[in-house]
Amino acid sequence: MRILNSLLLATFAIGVFILVVPDAVVGSVPLVRGIRLELGGVLLSIGLLGLAGMLATVEAAVGATRRSRLLQVSEDGSDRATDLRLIQARMGELGAVTRLFLAFAIATASVLLVSVAGADLASSFGWLGTLFAIVGVVTLIAVLFGDLIPHAAGVANPEPIALALTGTARVCLVIGAPIFVVLRFIARMILRAPVEIGHARGSAPAVSEAGIMRQVNVAKEEGVFEADQGAMIESIFTLNETIAREIMVHRIDIVGVPTTASVAEAVKRGLDAGHSRIPVYEGTVDQIVGIFYLKDALRLRRIEDTRSVGEMMRPAYFVP
Repeated sequence: MRILNSLLLATFAIGVFILVVPDAVVGSVPLVRGIRLELGGVLLSIGLLGLAGMLATVEAAVGATRRSRLLQVSEDGSDRATDLRLIQARMGELGAVTRLFLAFAIATASVLLVSVAGADLASSFGWLGTLFAIVGVVTLIAVLFGDLIPHAAGVANPEPIALALTGTARVCLVIGAPIFVVLRFIARMILRAPVEIGHARGSAPAVSEAGIMRQVNVAKEEGVFEADQGAMIESIFTLNETIAREIMVHRIDIVGVPTTASVAEAVKRGLDAGHSRIPVYEGTVDQIVGIFYLKDALRLRRIEDTRSVGEMMRPAYFVP
């Protein structure tokens, strides 16, 4: 894993070097002569895409690792623990760097393909069709290998990946820092207000529904959560989409007892319906006056007591 990280950083650095250094210096190298822009563009695109994928893997791995385990590892005192603490504190910036590298990879690869094969393709499909085709194909490949696959890999094996890649992720944060300074300045000039890229250091990373559910799914796979516990958490997020009539009991299905019913009748009615408490009404079910808890009957010496439910019911609270 470390060798791959080093290769990605080296590929990125060599690509930048070939494109930035004056032609008088680079052009003297036989391997580069005549294909400087093409070679530099290829190396830079591969490096950016690989680093974006690596950062997406780290982001998913840290998010999927149990918080208690992350805390335990971060207190280890090793270099990896130091890097992990830094990444935890700057998860927002890490996500921003990932998107930045992915965008640059798409732009670099698109420009490279247009410059190399654009003229030939344009003769058959026209320049507009060629641009759409190249950008579309490059974007699909970049999203697949720079986001979706790395994200799945990070969730599948979170802890080892989080520990192995945090060092390289820290280097990428350093690389992206100067760019963020420029972006903050431009955004501040446009919005006339302070702008933060990601989250300030020490602040909590953004928590999304998808991120929480991803951790819940991982916890269920590891046996930390039972299936019903995961379903309960998922139901919290779907509550705002639930219509009242979906959870309300229809009037004709209400299981209740009148105030004149005996305790024995109320207990039998509740047990038959499988309820631990049932409403108590006066006259009709439209007039609920209290709630009878079956456990309250345990205080009686005999459930066959002739006492009425109206004497033992608890108040009913109504929310307007």
